[in-house]
Amino acid sequence: MMGRIISVITAFAAVGSGVLYYSDTVSAEEVTIEDIVYEIDEEKGECAVKSKKKGGLDIKIPAEVNGIPVTSVAKAAFKDNQSINSITLPDSVRTIGSSAFSGCSNLQSITLPASLETLYGYAFNSCYEIKTINFNDKLSRIDSSAFQLCISVEELNIPGSVKTIQEHAFHGLHSLTKLRFGEGVSVIESDSFLNSPKIKDIYIPKSVKSIGDHAIGFRYYSNDSDVSPYIQFEEAVIHGYPNTAAQQYAEKYGFKFEMKGDADSSKAFDGNDLIKLRSYLLAVTDDCSINADMDDDGVFTCFDVCLIRKQLAELTEAD
Repeated sequence: MMGRIISVITAFAAVGSGVLYYSDTVSAEEVTIEDIVYEIDEEKGECAVKSKKKGGLDIKIPAEVNGIPVTSVAKAAFKDNQSINSITLPDSVRTIGSSAFSGCSNLQSITLPASLETLYGYAFNSCYEIKTINFNDKLSRIDSSAFQLCISVEELNIPGSVKTIQEHAFHGLHSLTKLRFGEGVSVIESDSFLNSPKIKDIYIPKSVKSIGDHAIGFRYYSNDSDVSPYIQFEEAVIHGYPNTAAQQYAEKYGFKFEMKGDADSSKAFDGNDLIKLRSYLLAVTDDCSINADMDDDGVFTCFDVCLIRKQLAELTEAD
């Protein structure tokens, strides 16, 4: 209430000075529950997690505070809090602000809500202990350096709802071995996955139209010489479709390229691959490349045959 009175007085004072404005905090008030500070905006019907007063091990954020849904985690809300082990966010949170959990070096588990749409820059920067990140299919934006130096993450699946992977968004994932982009991702910007020395398998769908320089499979080391500061991780394998940005990226830098649909391991895609998979399913031959597993379910089925036929038809139309 006092905050509202002050805001109104401020507004009247502004009129006297010849400048009329309306404070955007007129309806905001702070509430503290179990040492967590929430900022409630009654006019917008939104509540933000603003800060944490003390330590805390396992934190669970409620879906509502005083009947108002919790929709965001504010900028730097938990920054450098090294006491937190885990945090659970409700399925009402849509945004996580910049540096919200940056420097939470002992944070081991984070449950990202199904409602999450936006992750701002440095949101989880230097969260060294996080091993698993599960994204939802509503997420549309991951800003630069959002997961920089999450050094314990081993596998990562980026949903197709995220159209652009920004520069340095996942820089320094030192334990990352497998990276998969969902159908729908369109742009992978330069340097977005720098310094992942253990990277082995990178799965890139047809929807990706642009991959920036040194986006994946490189480390950056400046030694002030005339030699390029980028060093390639030669064991990385690009898995993708023929005549796509994935193949172009692999060929540009000399990465091994595993072509989806290449059932006969000929390093090309044509009608012989369809014949090879059919022969395998009819037990005419006893071997078939894993690249014939078009739907990535771990087995060869008639559905894979249909997908290879579809891919052949698309390439024919493109020609």
